[in-house]
Amino acid sequence: MHTLSQIIEKLNEYNLQLCLGFIFYERAFDSVEHFAIFDALRKININENYIQILENICKNATARIHIDNLRSEPFPINRGVRQGDPISPNLFTAAIEEIFKKSELSNGINIDGEILTNLRLADDVALLTESTPLMREQLNTLNIKSKEVGLKMHKGKTKFMTNYENDDTIQIENASIDN
Repeated sequence: MHTLSQIIEKLNEYNLQLCLGFIFYERAFDSVEHFAIFDALRKININENYIQILENICKNATARIHIDNLRSEPFPINRGVRQGDPISPNLFTAAIEEIFKKSELSNGINIDGEILTNLRLADDVALLTESTPLMREQLNTLNIKSKEVGLKMHKGKTKFMTNYENDDTIQIENASIDN
């Protein structure tokens, strides 16, 4: 948040336009497909033995539902990362990093000659562009790539804002994103 505050402050100081998009994924940690996690780990050259261990843990994971004194039969968990497991945020981060690489986002803001397109921490994502049309493009691209690995943007909670007067709208899959 501090980094984002500094970016906003500097762009306002130099009177430069900024459009921020805040992505909210529905049940992010529960939704990411296992194949996406393991593909991402392979692409960053994690030792295959470790990947096999993680695959076995995920493949054999089950859950039960408890309601009052009733308990369901175990059922397999086919996606997502385990809640409370210390490695889960890292597995999710590997998968989302791959989404961003595949999205090839290039329309960010220029900071000392470097283009910054996003800031991320686990499932908290902020996109940065210079205009609403560029944000529309970034959000739609990211939405497509995210869906490929089981992640769904919550259209009602994903938002955008600008530091300039703006009447433009953004739609993702015919749903308006609020400004």
